[in-house]
Amino acid sequence: MSEPKPQPRLIHVRKPLVRVEMNMEPVEPLDGPVTRGPLIRVSRPLKRVTLTFAPAASVRLTLPLVGGADGERTFEKLAAIIRIVNEMEALWNRAGVWVDGARSGVQGGEVVIVLVPNDTADALATCKRIAHILFNASPGATVKVFAAESEAPVYELAA
Repeated sequence: MSEPKPQPRLIHVRKPLVRVEMNMEPVEPLDGPVTRGPLIRVSRPLKRVTLTFAPAASVRLTLPLVGGADGERTFEKLAAIIRIVNEMEALWNRAGVWVDGARSGVQGGEVVIVLVPNDTADALATCKRIAHILFNASPGATVKVFAAESEAPVYELAA
C-alpha cells in the first residue's frame, strides 16, 4: 500500500480581500538552478512579491477628545467596546470585525478607529450593523461606513 500524497500547505490571510494584485518576475533564467528554502517551491525562482489588500468595506469611528481627555485611555475604552461587540457577533455566528491598526489611533485631537469585517460576505451590511451598535455605545462619536471603491462614506451616523 502506498503512502498518501502530502497535501500542499495553504497560506492563511487574515485580512478579507476584494482584489489582490501580484507581480512575479523571474530572478534567474528559466533554465537556472532550483533552490530549496523556507519559501514555497515553484517551477522557477521568483522575486519576493507584495500583496495589496483592498477591504470590501470599513467602519470609521471618530470621537473628539473633549476637555483634555486622555486619548490613549479613550482608545482603550473604545477597543474594549469593540471586543464586546465581537463577542456579541460570535453569539449570533457572525464573523465580527478587526481593528485596522495602521489607520487607527489618536490623531489631531480625536480618537479614530477603523474596523474591517472578518468576512467579505455581506461586508456592507456587517459594517452598517456594527456602526449602529458603536454609535449607540459611544456618545458624541461620528461613525461612517465606506465601501471598497468609495472615498466618500456610503452611510453615516453623527451626534
